[in-house]
Amino acid sequence: MKTIEIKNRFTEEVIYTFISENATLRDALIDAVKNRANLSRADLFGADLQPFCKWNISIIDENIKIGCKIKSINDWDVFFNSTKEYETKRGTEEFKKIQAVFECYKTYINFLR
Repeated sequence: MKTIEIKNRFTEEVIYTFISENATLRDALIDAVKNRANLSRADLFGADLQPFCKWNISIIDENIKIGCKIKSINDWDVFFNSTKEYETKRGTEEFKKIQAVFECYKTYINFLR
């Protein structure tokens, strides 16, 4: 078993401990967030916090490209609020990840506006 300790970046006090066979800092952070740990002063140096899903996602002008589909934010909102599917089944963990990354990109574009 491997132990990951998330420490306070100022005091070195342990904020959260995660134990798992192949524990990573990313796994520890996900577990800490699920358990509502206060990470406001956590030392997250070296953590891979980039959102991830199976499709490449990019911004083209003010549109968002997910896989091979390019849509406006409004059109993606309509899609995610519909029952339509492309390749990934709705209700799956992978679909949730795709939608979560879309929400990140949408927030980024809207912030820059």
